[in-house]
Amino acid sequence: MRFFSSGWAQINIDGVAMGSPSLASCGIFRGSMRKFISGFSYFLNIHNVMVAEFYGVIHAIEEAKNMGFPCLYLECDSFLVCIAFTTKTNAP
Repeated sequence: MRFFSSGWAQINIDGVAMGSPSLASCGIFRGSMRKFISGFSYFLNIHNVMVAEFYGVIHAIEEAKNMGFPCLYLECDSFLVCIAFTTKTNAP
């Protein structure tokens, strides 16, 4: 279990396939002592679970900024999404 200093938020993201073509994205925000802060889920009118994962990460980053968290620890179960956000590459 990981604890963070004050000002950090931990965000767990997942793109959810609830039977094609219904996809959703969801996330949970926890504070520096792993206390629940907030969560989100929303329906996406798309047909690709990878895109749902990307939407979840982007939404989580925007929400964290709106909540005033300058530092984030983001967890996502999609290897490709993690690589896209941690590798210095140009988008196509």
